[in-house]
Amino acid sequence: MLQPKRFLSQVYCSRESRRLIYIAAEEVVPSNMLQLRRLSFLNMLQLRRSSSQICYNREDRR
Repeated sequence: MLQPKRFLSQVYCSRESRRLIYIAAEEVVPSNMLQLRRLSFLNMLQLRRSSSQICYNREDRR
């Protein structure tokens, strides 16, 4: 029971820190580049979320 909670908190913390880094990057990067980066950033988050769910489901089946 402890492992899923710890995993969720790690994901949440990394997401918060990435948001701070992203906000700092926003101030430097021009707006047209920013839109491209935002798309790739969202895609990366989506991929990570789906892959983590797959890993989590595999561990549950044990």
